[in-house]
Amino acid sequence: MAWRVAPSPSGTNSPGMREEIPQSAFDPAGYFHHKSRSPMSLIKYLLLLVCVFLSSCRPADPRPEMLTLDVHSYDSPQAVMQSLAVKPADWKVIENTKTGPSDKRPPYHLLVVSVENVMDHGALGTARLHFFNNRLSRVSFYPKDFAYYKRKLRSDLDIELDSPALNLRFGARIRSGKDYKDEPYVDFADPVLDDEHNEWISTYS
Repeated sequence: MAWRVAPSPSGTNSPGMREEIPQSAFDPAGYFHHKSRSPMSLIKYLLLLVCVFLSSCRPADPRPEMLTLDVHSYDSPQAVMQSLAVKPADWKVIENTKTGPSDKRPPYHLLVVSVENVMDHGALGTARLHFFNNRLSRVSFYPKDFAYYKRKLRSDLDIELDSPALNLRFGARIRSGKDYKDEPYVDFADPVLDDEHNEWISTYS
């Protein structure tokens, strides 16, 4: 049982009174006051409380981010195809990797689609759309004129691709690079889905 000193009545110099704090204020379930609890069961109880707390801190719903080409993260392949007005013949699948039905690991499905001759910020190029578990997670844009596209991003979005700092816009993670063919591109990624994909690879691959 715990005690605390209550404040003295206003306008008096008398000391405060001690009042009893009910056990439920510290341990609502009365768990720690049960003499038969073992140290291991107490640890399990604490871990359960931590899990409940962490789950309550997670956002209830995903927050789509504007990437580029006027498409948002979490969009399905069908929604992106419709938004970009892409004909089925121009929707070229370059990777389609997924776990099988008997796989004991969490579901994994990476779909990468290439769409040529699209315009982004006035620049013509090829877009590679990355879908992780049926959700758009990344757009990699390959402009035909990279120098022009870089200037357009600077003027339109105030993005400096030459800066060592990571660019962020509306929550999207933006960075430039070169692929294995030494072709320059700019990535527009949703950081939550990007990290979720990378965590799956590091944990289960």
